[in-house]
Amino acid sequence: MKVLQVHNQYRYNGGENSVLQATISSLRSRGVAVSEMQRPGLNGKTSALNKVGLFFSGLYSLPAARDMRRILCEEDPDLVHVHNLYPLLSPSVLRTCRKAGLPVVMTCHNYRLVCPTTILFRNGRVCEECAGGREYRCVIRNCRNNFLESVAYATRNIFARKLGLFSDNVTLFISVSRFLKQYLIAAGLDGSRIAVVPNMIAVPDSIVDAARGKYIAFAGRMSEEKGLPALLSAAGSMPYARILVAGTGPRMDELRKASPRNVEFLGFLDASQMVAFYRSARFVVVPSRCFETFGLVAAEAMSHGLPVIASGIGALPEVIEDGVTGFLVESGNHQKLAEKMKVLWDDPDLCSRMGRAGREKAVREYGEDLYSSRLLSVYEQALALTGRSRHKNREV
Repeated sequence: MKVLQVHNQYRYNGGENSVLQATISSLRSRGVAVSEMQRPGLNGKTSALNKVGLFFSGLYSLPAARDMRRILCEEDPDLVHVHNLYPLLSPSVLRTCRKAGLPVVMTCHNYRLVCPTTILFRNGRVCEECAGGREYRCVIRNCRNNFLESVAYATRNIFARKLGLFSDNVTLFISVSRFLKQYLIAAGLDGSRIAVVPNMIAVPDSIVDAARGKYIAFAGRMSEEKGLPALLSAAGSMPYARILVAGTGPRMDELRKASPRNVEFLGFLDASQMVAFYRSARFVVVPSRCFETFGLVAAEAMSHGLPVIASGIGALPEVIEDGVTGFLVESGNHQKLAEKMKVLWDDPDLCSRMGRAGREKAVREYGEDLYSSRLLSVYEQALALTGRSRHKNREV
């Protein structure tokens, strides 16, 4: 089998970029021929003229469609797997694939199909106003805090929905959690075309003893929806506990200035540094304010044998079992968060027990073998639905 992976990278190297690279590596290790069509994320400030160009390329990019036709001729894939298409690729590439008779699988890493800003979050709270074909509310609420950008994002979603660029050209959608699948169904997508394939994590060979951890850990993007202010407030009531924060993002300087003295910001950590970061922690906190579609940090922490305290919203309750692999708390409630943090910090034996339970779940449900098996099964379904068979010389 030969698969073309399609992705427009993000400015900040977050979970979606990492999942894509892990997917490519896993498929290749299993004998699947993988080719790539990727565009880099935008870096730095963009001029007004370039923003106009990005707006139109996001709606329907003829250059991207031409590039897709060329790549399909050169690579001759059996199937196309799409991730993010904005702003440089656009759904134009989907039509190109359909015209070529190729099945298209699209992983929904976020809520882009129902929310112009992708995260169902505005002004510090969950926002679902655009779901159900009401993208104009993105303009009314100025969700991007920039009127022209809000118009652009809303127009992009309306254009794609009205013309059926996703619904008519994607053979099967992949949801990374049951929560996301149900949300997409409620928003009008056909549930029979949505397969649930939880994200894969790299499970380390050995487990750590969480009881010996030296600090409380947070890893994530420095943005409002990740809920770091709640952790900083809770940290203020635990001056004796060291708290390390890994990641970068638009609010990093602001959050650093507002943090108590026992909180240390480490900035961006590469893959090897993240492993060391997890393995010296006692537990991990995921205080998200938004509906996480999966909870990659939580699953990664569990794979190392760490308990996790997380907000009980979105897909996080699918990953963390309350009272078994960690604790779930009300999103934004820094007092409840502090209570659970104190429970784990003061009870090393409980950390060890929960860490071992988390490790068992991570190995059982998020390992590479199971992920690849599920993904290849979706590929085979998509091939069958389009009446295609993979090339005989590309059998897996």
